[in-house]
Amino acid sequence: MHAQPAADSAPRPEKTERTAKPAKTAKPAKPSLTPGAYILISFPLGILYFVFIIAGFLLSVGLIPVFVGLPLLAGVLAAAGGIASFERSLALGVLGRADAEEEPAAPRTAAQGGFFRRMLTVIADPASYLSIALCLLKFPVGLINFAITVAFVSASLGLIATPAVYLALERTIGFDIFTVTDWLADAAPQFTSLQLSFACSAVGFVLLFISLSLIRSLASFTAQLTLAITTPARSAAPPPPRMETYAPPSKTYADS
Repeated sequence: MHAQPAADSAPRPEKTERTAKPAKTAKPAKPSLTPGAYILISFPLGILYFVFIIAGFLLSVGLIPVFVGLPLLAGVLAAAGGIASFERSLALGVLGRADAEEEPAAPRTAAQGGFFRRMLTVIADPASYLSIALCLLKFPVGLINFAITVAFVSASLGLIATPAVYLALERTIGFDIFTVTDWLADAAPQFTSLQLSFACSAVGFVLLFISLSLIRSLASFTAQLTLAITTPARSAAPPPPRMETYAPPSKTYADS
């Protein structure tokens, strides 16, 4: 004979907690654009962006009285949004980041409505003017990056080639390039001109290493600035919800 299950002996439900798993982030991608190439193409592209934006705005403002300026202005803003998306893809390629979650702050377009509604939507969208600011900013930033890169790399390669230049000039026309630099000869009178040329070459290799590090830093800063302008601001996401589950009680039977 078996007794009925005792209500007192049944264990209480065990309360367990678990949290929702956070969303997986995209794995970093391999950089598809080298920092040096990014610096070199940023300067001519910045000139094109600057000329296009300035000419487009001046022409749009001048044609507003004849009712052509507003559509032209909307077209310039829409083109600036396309340029911002292109620059953002270049920045992601330099940083080696995957474009998985974030979207560029491109101008919005009205899904419904006529031509004038879509035109006014583009003109009133703040993201359009962020794209304009990016296009105008690419010119001075690209100019500074290009000038610094060319100056450092040229100086590095010039110093590295000092022994070859010295030997070529000294053996062909008998000209010693260190005779015109009295301060260098006075600073190291115990060294010959050939030894000084190799010392300059060693300094050139050090400067070249510094130049490459500087180029990477400039490219990274410019890419981060581009992403900061083209990525819309988002509010902080709430913490993942805590979900509570209850384990079913196990039945026990007492033997009589």
